[in-house]
Amino acid sequence: MPGENLSSSPHGPGKKVAIIADVLRTLHALDLSTCPSDHRADHRIRRALARMDAALVDDDHHGISSNELFARLRQQRPAVEELVVTHGDACLANFMVDKRRFSGLIDCRRWGVADRYQDLTLTCRDIAEELGEEWISVFLDCYGIEVL
Repeated sequence: MPGENLSSSPHGPGKKVAIIADVLRTLHALDLSTCPSDHRADHRIRRALARMDAALVDDDHHGISSNELFARLRQQRPAVEELVVTHGDACLANFMVDKRRFSGLIDCRRWGVADRYQDLTLTCRDIAEELGEEWISVFLDCYGIEVL
């Protein structure tokens, strides 16, 4: 894929958040019925339980057991999901740009139907870490979410 990822590109923060907001808005507007992958919360929780049962999950996550993490996951599951086609790992490093324009997405193995805030939350976390928290509200405004 031509270009470089947004994380390492020389573009300024304003250009980076504008590109990500535009791409995610476009992705999230795709027709759900054409997406074969289902990553809704119920499905992800079932997969997490299956991985735990198969002993594929480390039992210590910074002092928290996998059983406790799973209980938190179930307890904090969103009551309502705003289903869209998501990237699944919408971090700056997964958005490619070439000559100041978006050129493609990489690391799409978690692509599928899921809650839009799965992408938005990961993007906001990454923006805060890489560009600074002050760019989160700019990103959300570009995406079309009013920040209260």
